[in-house]
Amino acid sequence: MKEARNILQVFPNPANQFIIVRYIPKRNWKGSGAVRLTISAMHTGRLITERMQQELYTEALFDTRNYPNGAYIVQLTLKGDVIASAIFLVNH
Repeated sequence: MKEARNILQVFPNPANQFIIVRYIPKRNWKGSGAVRLTISAMHTGRLITERMQQELYTEALFDTRNYPNGAYIVQLTLKGDVIASAIFLVNH
């Protein structure tokens, strides 16, 4: 996952009400179809939410108002492979 640096950004961090996940598609993604974004709790590994979207959309907004305070991981998956991940905090 070395080339994954700077592919995935999460802000604001720490989050309160929402996060924006921004990713930069690579040229070899073209025509790959949908990317999968997942958010899981760091302390339990439990999947909180997931979203599929076309690779041409490069941002996604997630509502974090109902997330308990803590650390979470966002993963970007393409064709079953985790391409990038980022950690963010929720602090209400």
